Amino acid sequence: RSSDLGFFQYLYLKQHSMIEAIMIEKYRKPHTELGIDLLEREDLGIADTVINKTHNLNWNYYSSIFDIYVDKSWINYDKIYGEQTFGSRFYSSIYTEIFGTGITYEYKKYYSPFLIKSISNPPIVYREGNSIMASRNAHSMNFGNEIGHQIDFNKDINGNYNVIGNLAISHRHQKEGMADLTLVDFLSMKEDSSIYDYYPFHQVYMEINGWALSERLYFKMGFDHFTEYLNGKNTFALTIPTQWVWKLANGSSFTIYVETQEKIVNKLSPIDPPDVDEYINHYLSVSYSHFGRWIITGFYDYEKYSKKMMRDPDMFELFSELTTVSSSENQWPGLDFSFFFTSATQISLFYGSQKGGLVCANGICAEQPGFEDGFKVTFRSLF
Repeated sequence: RSSDLGFFQYLYLKQHSMIEAIMIEKYRKPHTELGIDLLEREDLGIADTVINKTHNLNWNYYSSIFDIYVDKSWINYDKIYGEQTFGSRFYSSIYTEIFGTGITYEYKKYYSPFLIKSISNPPIVYREGNSIMASRNAHSMNFGNEIGHQIDFNKDINGNYNVIGNLAISHRHQKEGMADLTLVDFLSMKEDSSIYDYYPFHQVYMEINGWALSERLYFKMGFDHFTEYLNGKNTFALTIPTQWVWKLANGSSFTIYVETQEKIVNKLSPIDPPDVDEYINHYLSVSYSHFGRWIITGFYDYEKYSKKMMRDPDMFELFSELTTVSSSENQWPGLDFSFFFTSATQISLFYGSQKGGLVCANGICAEQPGFEDGFKVTFRSLF
């Protein structure tokens, strides 16, 4: 219903789901309440039927100052092999402009720890990156137990440049025996045992992009700092992604992606001394597009890995400080030629190696599986 107070909507959904035994086995993971509950059970191996009933109420309000959206769900659902229980989800967002800067704040509070993940999920409330390197550090989102905040700003400068900033944090709900922490604790993300039970996540992203040199050169430069404490692993990653496009006078263009990343994974154990995995990654792709009819792209992906420990892995001798016990270097070079029969149909010929993950070339990014020293032919067509 629409009025001067905004737009209100109520929805009711009842779902019957048959959960196959093979799917139930996949949920048995120690970092979720559902997984822990299933790990403690012995009556696995048979399918189960669960019924979920959801009452949803949402509200939209638009004015000359604010755009506000609020969404609340009350969920009665069956646990696998268990009784019916209650959960809820709350999401809200507020958008406004201050001195020409668009600012969006989002908040989530989800708690339905034993609910089976559905095809349609609520907003994630963190930034999904389109950087090759940064996309390799995805937040381990828990739709059944998570509280989070995100603030995003976007500022246009003289119609030529755009500045983007994003801050996102999230953590699990507090349970009995967990320390009392504040928002400041999750912003600072100190490595302290009192915060580990919350599985906290923290990410900061900054970017400037725009056109220069009479709109011949497009550039995008970013800064991404990722932190997450999960299952005894503290992950820190600093990524500098850049993209450059040079338009030639005849309509052809060059596109270059240059990215670098430093990543540290601290592995904590209540019994053994800590050990650390360190990664240094560099990525480069250079593409030439000839009138949009064909594109040739060279790829180079490099990774240097070092393991540091407080003890000798073979002799079990303790060191006085973290010491490098092993290291390796890997590289994935490749060459791709793509020809466009039409705007919707193309064929690509690739030779070389490719590390799995997000791959970008000539302004297009897509998830690709890992590929080692070989030849690959890909045909794509949109109908």
